[in-house]
Amino acid sequence: MSQDKLRQQVAIEAARLIFRRQEHDPYRATLRAARHMFRGWLKPDEFPSPAEIRMHLQQMSWMHEGDVRFDNRSQTLQAAAALMRRLEAWRPRLVGSVVAGATRHHRHLRVIVFSDDPDAVGQAIAFQPFERIDGVHRRGGQARPRTLFRYRDDFETRVVCYPEALANRKLRHVSTGRLIPALSLPRLEKRLSRVDPDGAARASGDECFSPNRFDVYRMLLAPLASVQQRKSSHPEGDALYHSLQVFELARQQSPYDEEFLLAALLHDVGKAIDPLAHVDAALSALKGHVTERTEWLIANHHDAHRLREGTLGARAKRRLRESPDYEELMTLARCDAAGRVPGGTAPDIDTALDYIRGVARMCGDSD
Repeated sequence: MSQDKLRQQVAIEAARLIFRRQEHDPYRATLRAARHMFRGWLKPDEFPSPAEIRMHLQQMSWMHEGDVRFDNRSQTLQAAAALMRRLEAWRPRLVGSVVAGATRHHRHLRVIVFSDDPDAVGQAIAFQPFERIDGVHRRGGQARPRTLFRYRDDFETRVVCYPEALANRKLRHVSTGRLIPALSLPRLEKRLSRVDPDGAARASGDECFSPNRFDVYRMLLAPLASVQQRKSSHPEGDALYHSLQVFELARQQSPYDEEFLLAALLHDVGKAIDPLAHVDAALSALKGHVTERTEWLIANHHDAHRLREGTLGARAKRRLRESPDYEELMTLARCDAAGRVPGGTAPDIDTALDYIRGVARMCGDSD
């Protein structure tokens, strides 16, 4: 079995364990998946990355929960943001499954704060009744006080208070020593603005909020997860997985060409709108949200495939070759053809959009 295929199978099994809440930590889920599937241990270079596991976890969520997943995620992030604003004085951090994007019907919130006055934290929580448990956290031969506040309303919520002296330290698992994914309040609000711009606007009191172009990209990409393609031409699976594979290949070719990267990521978004005329549907949906160059690349990527196959007419061939973007178009076609590998490397939607957003900002453009 090839190394890439091995990583893919372990990533899928680890995501399944997390999705079923049999594990919470990607590292522990990976170890358990390897023991279950291969009766042994993996080499370090055979471990799937957290991003690979997260991608499969999101696909499982889309498949099993549909639109409810997005509603749950928005509600959970809004509830977390509201709680963390009340606790802002104690540098709150959101941890747990919601950080990885897993928001199931039974939702949980876990927030860590840092204060030498747990009584003040309890007063700020402002929810009665709650359970308070004072204890001692032992690690590295040191004993540190820890206070747990637990209550349940729409969410099962836990607020853990550690001494203020630990506020600048990174959070690590006691058993594995690995870093715990965590979101500060500013980062949480930024994520909330991507997931639910209207909800973020309501939470901040901004009634004039309008989605930026990256919100449009996300809304067009997400439905592709349910668009299954013919296995004869797309053995990799759904249209979203294909699009993300193409984006990853395009990023390797031209990592700082924003217009080219957007064409690679968005070239098939029309398949969720009108499968019979998906290029026209994509161009119509993206009108005003991408540049003319990106539109041209998307509009002509099918002709580029025909040119590579030798079936394109002489006039159309000449038209393409006369374009200053001909080389990028042919690169897009090569990436499109290569991005059809079952188990191929691909980021998740957030990672892809964050990368393009970073390129845009680096070039002086805004969202």
